[in-house]
Amino acid sequence: MICPDEKCTGCGACVSICAKKAIILKEDLYGSLRPFVDSEKCINCGLCKKVCPNNQNLSFSKVKKVYVAYSFDKSVYNKAASGGIASELYKIAIKNNWFSMGTCFDRHTGVFYKEVKDVYDLDWACSSKYVYSNMLPAFNCYCEHLSKNEYAIFIGLPCQCAALYSYLNLKNKKFTENLFLVNIICHGVPNWKFLDEHLDFIEKKSEKRISKIFFRSKTADESHRGGNSYDYHLRCISDDSQEFYICDMHKKESYGNAFLSNLIFRENCYSCSYAKPERFCDLTIGDYDGLGCEVEYNNPVKQVSCVLCYTEKGNVLVKELKESCYLENRPLPEPFKYNGQLNYPSVPHKNRGKFKNSYLQTENFEYAVKKSLIREMYFSFNLFSTAKQFIKNNFKFVYAIYKKFKKIGGCR
Repeated sequence: MICPDEKCTGCGACVSICAKKAIILKEDLYGSLRPFVDSEKCINCGLCKKVCPNNQNLSFSKVKKVYVAYSFDKSVYNKAASGGIASELYKIAIKNNWFSMGTCFDRHTGVFYKEVKDVYDLDWACSSKYVYSNMLPAFNCYCEHLSKNEYAIFIGLPCQCAALYSYLNLKNKKFTENLFLVNIICHGVPNWKFLDEHLDFIEKKSEKRISKIFFRSKTADESHRGGNSYDYHLRCISDDSQEFYICDMHKKESYGNAFLSNLIFRENCYSCSYAKPERFCDLTIGDYDGLGCEVEYNNPVKQVSCVLCYTEKGNVLVKELKESCYLENRPLPEPFKYNGQLNYPSVPHKNRGKFKNSYLQTENFEYAVKKSLIREMYFSFNLFSTAKQFIKNNFKFVYAIYKKFKKIGGCR
């Protein structure tokens, strides 16, 4: 065993480090990719255990500065899930001839890392993908470029950043000197198998083939005081570029419901070693929850990114971002106080066990989700999720009412 099953992230660092090609990633019964060792090829060198981040004492850093940020480029901002900071970081890499890779969706092979060569690649690299991404292609690519003393930036999940660093550090410690690591705030990731089966279901029902999917976009909404509201819909685009499926993830969209309910993440996500205030990265980026709750935020643009700076390398990236983005210093506690994912892992849904048993018995994702989330999908979840989304999009307003109510003795 390379590491405990419940901690394995499926990163593939062990596969990439093995010179004898004795390790491959295989799906378990629930579609989670896990390493399997061929005992006939294995020479017991121990590199697979050495490279695994779960077997190391990684040095986590405390946050040094907090920023609210968004891109000045309207085309970038409007396409972005939040403030467009990931796109701007890729643009910095392109401008400076740094090597970078982003996640790309392919209907047949899933989501995988692919080189970002120019600004046209930002369309596929920066859209939200609520699913496991295969980073096997990244290890050798980053190693090759960093070995030539080039600079590189990696934007990925916290566990992926740790895996890449661990791999490069084991190859040659110098390879990490020119590497910028950027964490994305992560809630957890489902396996590709679940999304693949769900897309199969949509294709059979609609009799169309899917070429692209989108989970999230911005929609103009005057009620959010000049900002934009988040639009959580699964949208499917056909081979002929027609949008033929759109469904609110807060309602009867089975995959969306299962994701938002913490039902279908990989097992390791529920005990994530990286979901805490201290981080193993240079920058962390994501949605800014609780903006304005500690200190007034007067900018009319409300759908923005949170940028957390942890190192001097992170400060280098922030200085670069200031040329193309709005950045404002915020109090250090603010994002941590209102975004649980910066403090602790996601809590599994109470019916996760029921889902796993149903899926194992039927091998039917749709049935297993609906059986496990019948209350959420058909009764209370719509009201709850609508209220939750309203609070998130109007946090400052709701928090102000709460403080006034508390002051007069209405809250204990």
